Amino acid sequence: MVPHIFGWFTMTSVWFIFIVQLENAKRDIDEISDRNIPDWVNALARCMPAIPPLCGTLTSLRCSLCRRSTAPF
Repeated sequence: MVPHIFGWFTMTSVWFIFIVQLENAKRDIDEISDRNIPDWVNALARCMPAIPPLCGTLTSLRCSLCRRSTAPF
């Protein structure tokens, strides 16, 4: 269980740092230019932290379905 907690701590820390740096970059760009970071970058940065837990959930769901079924996937 301890390695699992260390993994979550590091993953959360990295995403927090990434989003803070993105917000700092947006503020700096607003100060020096009239151009902005595209909206899709913000959407991608906000959605990407959800991908690893989602993949883990789908994998465990698939594994539990495989154990119940005799049909190969």
